[in-house]
Amino acid sequence: GSILGPMLFLLFINDLPDVISESTSTGLYADNNKLYREISTPEDCSQLEEALSCADVWSGKDNNINFNPSKCKILTFSRRKIPFLFEYYLGSSELKRVNDEVDLGITVTSNLSWTTHINNIKAN
Repeated sequence: GSILGPMLFLLFINDLPDVISESTSTGLYADNNKLYREISTPEDCSQLEEALSCADVWSGKDNNINFNPSKCKILTFSRRKIPFLFEYYLGSSELKRVNDEVDLGITVTSNLSWTTHINNIKAN
């Protein structure tokens, strides 16, 4: 934790999107990174897995840092009754699938409902 730490990390990680295919988007903020894409077919699942693999190679072999798989999660946003659910890996570690996640203070849920976020605010 230094004040400059997150900014220096952003400068360091700034080229990560260059190794990810254009069909998968990246979001970089402070010391957080997100990979996301629309999943309409099983092939889309495979392409997201490939993006994770590229990120893993970029971090470990190319830059001598490692993403922590225990801090990485899969959150699928869908209104489908049966969404495409695929197992994703970072290296050899399977990523945990969650139904909700707090991101920048906002609880986002897989069904795109505000109920969990509102309940969390009311509880605090």
